[in-house]
Amino acid sequence: MVNAAEHATESFADHDVTTAVLRAQQAAKARYQKMMAAALQAEARAHKEGEVATAKAMSYQQSLEKRMLFARRKRDMMDEARQIQKDQYLESRMNQELSRTLGGRVIAGQ
Repeated sequence: MVNAAEHATESFADHDVTTAVLRAQQAAKARYQKMMAAALQAEARAHKEGEVATAKAMSYQQSLEKRMLFARRKRDMMDEARQIQKDQYLESRMNQELSRTLGGRVIAGQ
């Protein structure tokens, strides 16, 4: 009888240990699933933030390229205007010189 009682006590103890182990495993599994879900959500947020940052960077790059192109065009137009002024000045000087030379010849009777 004592033997049967000891055996029953061992059986209850084994059952309690097994139940405790199963509950601990289930709790660990639940914590792991929550942790993985949180990690996946964080990864999705990071991915979305990365996409937004990339889009902003591309937009800024395009804006910078447009400004650089505008500045280049402005410089080219300024250079062209300077060249036109220079050409007009030289043409004016040549016309003055020609008028002087022709005027001198007319006066000299040539």
